[in-house]
Order: sequence, then C-alpha cells, then structure tokens
Amino acid sequence: MRLAILNWMITLTLTLLVILVSVNIWVFLDSLRPLYTLLKWLDSYTVGEEVPLPDLKTGITEFRKLHAAAQKTIERNQAIYEQQKQFIGNASHELQTPLAICQNRLEMLAEQEDTTERQLAEINKIQETLAYIIRLNKSLLFLSKIENGQFRDNRMVCLNDILHRQLEDYQDIYAYKGIRLRLAEEGQLHADMSPTLATALATNLLKNTYIHNIPGGEIDIRITPRSLTFRNTGIPEALDSDRVFHRFYQGKTPGQNSSGLGLSISQAICHLYHIRIAYRYDGMHCFELLWEKTEK
Repeated sequence: MRLAILNWMITLTLTLLVILVSVNIWVFLDSLRPLYTLLKWLDSYTVGEEVPLPDLKTGITEFRKLHAAAQKTIERNQAIYEQQKQFIGNASHELQTPLAICQNRLEMLAEQEDTTERQLAEINKIQETLAYIIRLNKSLLFLSKIENGQFRDNRMVCLNDILHRQLEDYQDIYAYKGIRLRLAEEGQLHADMSPTLATALATNLLKNTYIHNIPGGEIDIRITPRSLTFRNTGIPEALDSDRVFHRFYQGKTPGQNSSGLGLSISQAICHLYHIRIAYRYDGMHCFELLWEKTEK
C-alpha cells in the first residue's frame, strides 16, 4: 500500500512539474511573440520598400516603445533615402548641360589649325575621361528615374524579339573578340513592362556577357516562357555574390567602357517588376531572370 501511494505521489509530482514547465514556456513565448514578429519584419525590411510596420497588438509597455522607436527610425531612413535619390537625379540632370558644353569646346579646340600633336593627344585623353563621365551621369540619371517610378508605359513586350535586335549589333561590335554565341529558345517570353526598361534589361545583361568575357570565349543564352538566362566565360572564379549587384562593383577585371552600373540598373528593373534575378558560378558566370508568373 505504501509503495503504491509513493508511486502515485511521484507520478502526480512529475505531472504537475510537466504542466508547470509547459505553462511557463507557453506564457514566455506568448509574451515574446510581439518581439519575434518585429524582429522577423526587420530582418526582411529593405530601405525604399513601402512595407508597413506590423501592429504588435501588445499591452507590454516596453514592446510598444520599441515599436514606436522602430517606426521613427524607419521613417527617418526612408526620408534620407528619398532625399539621396532626389539629389542624384537632380545633380545628374543639371550636369548634362555643362558636360555637353565642355565636350563641344574640346572638339572646337581640337579642330583649330594651330593645335599641336601633343595638345591633340592631351585633348583626346580629356575627351575619353569626359565621355566616361557623361556615360556615368546618364546611367545615374536613368537609375534614378527607375527608382522614382517614372517609366509607366507598360505593355506586353516579347523579350525574344528585343534580344534578337540587340544580338545583331553586339555580334558586330565585339566580333574582334571571336566569342562563340549559342542561343536556345524554348518558348516565347512575354512580359508586361515598359519597352524602354525591357530593352535596357536585355541590353545591360547582354553587354555584360561581352565586355567581361575573354577572347575566344563563349556565351550561352537560354529563353523559356518564364525565364531568361545569360552564361559567359570570363575570369575563372566566382564574383562576390553579395556585392555583384552593388553600384560600381566590377570584380577584379573591370570591363572597358563600363560604368559599373549595368547590373545595378538590371536589379532595379527586376525589383520594379518583381522579377527574381540571381547570380551563380558553375564554371561560367550565370545571371538568371525568373518571372514567377508570366502572361501571354
């Protein structure tokens, strides 16, 4: 009898202990749920995205204060981000006229009869530098327009047709490199987007495969009804996948006449139309665009 009572007491004690621990864990997790919700949102938040801060729905004073502080910080960062975009756009726009004037004056100076060969050589160097600045300025202005949502002339475009038109030009321009091109079309890729941005997207990625390629290299392009993939030879090592789409990142071998903004512009266009863009290295450098849902 005593042994049975002892067993029941032990069982009851263990049961109560399990219940007590379970209740404590449930209360602890439930009280911290607002914090986990906020941390999850902050982990996925990107400056510039219009994603409202989740309502924590909590009576805990500290969490309400944390929510308010996070809201103020996000609003402040968003305002700074918008000011930076506006500044870049305004500065790039205002620089176009003086840059064009400088270019014209250099051309006039080079055409003067008393200009010496040495002076012509120096003028040519200045013109090359100025041409790079003009390209860079145009790219920054174009990127600013994309981020500000100034391209709203959306309509159905066929990426196959756009790519074919660009290929004809680039094969002629980079014929001296002897690059072998393979194009695999497994369907028509249609997308609802601005024709200007669709052309810029295809052009930037195609140009990237040529300028960062090696003489006698290869380019593989694959088109399906929901994806577009560019693969090219180049330096035999992967690029920094965390920085490859950052502005002015060009890896260890910057391409000639490259502003370092092509991939940033491509990413901005993809972000605008919710196209997934990714980079990987599998012996060739690969950039893949994936449309989660396409319309025909």
